[in-house]
Amino acid sequence: MLGFSGNKDDEGVFAGAGVAFKVTDRFLINAEYTWYDAGITVENVSNGADTDTDFKQASLGVEYRF
Repeated sequence: MLGFSGNKDDEGVFAGAGVAFKVTDRFLINAEYTWYDAGITVENVSNGADTDTDFKQASLGVEYRF
């Protein structure tokens, strides 16, 4: 079990990009990619676990406009 301790606010960095394609006037498809660095350091982890805090998120979506 991973434990966290401390009471300070850390700063994190994120960046991302996305595209959307209009298939018809009402139907779109989109894709996004986001990278986060949560800023968790080894001092915040009580059991000495690996602290790679870069999170990568990719998403695909469809949208229908009424």
